[in-house]
Amino acid sequence: MKHIAAIILAAGSAKRFGSNKLLEPMTLDESTMPMLAHSIKPWLQVFDRINIVVNVNSDALQKAVCQALPEAVNQLRWLVCENANAGIGVSLGYGVRESVEADGWLIGLGDMPSVPAAAIREVKEALINGAMLAAPYYQKKRGHPVGLSASYGNELQQLEHDSGAKEILARDHELISHVNSDQAGICIDIDTSEDLYSYQKHLHSNSKITH
Repeated sequence: MKHIAAIILAAGSAKRFGSNKLLEPMTLDESTMPMLAHSIKPWLQVFDRINIVVNVNSDALQKAVCQALPEAVNQLRWLVCENANAGIGVSLGYGVRESVEADGWLIGLGDMPSVPAAAIREVKEALINGAMLAAPYYQKKRGHPVGLSASYGNELQQLEHDSGAKEILARDHELISHVNSDQAGICIDIDTSEDLYSYQKHLHSNSKITH
């Protein structure tokens, strides 16, 4: 069976948030953990090993995530990218170089805490079944994670600055295997403190309705 590597990008500076948003505690499914821990959790249902690309100032983040997910410590491989501040492309390229033996890569973002395990699993299966590119779609909008086959390995390793997989998917859109999802979480990322507040408020409102 093909070996698909999981990469979660968590090395951003979060300038728009004002602090390290990935460390921010948030409550989801009655569990309060750092945002990054929530983002990682569904991946643990699909992968035995997860590569997490972080920056050089990530000691507190790594510690907080490991404390929140103690049963998963051995599944997490922390990749410290020294040039992470140069852009997401640099972080992605580093993650791919550190898992270059893979037959493909599933790329997720650390600020997307509501991506369901089902979407992760189905995009992974699309790559295993021969897709060149794969991504989940909610109401015709492309979300995460995105999958890229080994044929893109050299290009991914050479990414620079803020050019990431998005440009590849736009260029080769006709090669994307579409995975339909009924979960809006595949499209929700949290960039600002206002985003987090609105997101938590929305979750709280839904909880009141369903309980």
